[in-house]
Amino acid sequence: MAHAYVITSMSVAFVDAHVKVMINAKPQQVGIYNVGTGKGSSVKEFVDACKAVTGVNIIVKYIDRRPGD
Repeated sequence: MAHAYVITSMSVAFVDAHVKVMINAKPQQVGIYNVGTGKGSSVKEFVDACKAVTGVNIIVKYIDRRPGD
């Protein structure tokens, strides 16, 4: 169940960050916000956690890096 906790806590942090952005949004003004959690996670780590929690074999396609990556 540890993996379910990781996904849940990541989701709660993600939603919480978006709520805070919406509370601080100003009408007719564009805002750019970093809604990171302060702890970096790779896409692979996230996909692996999703696979572990759901039991679904998520198909991943690895491609070359884009220019600038």
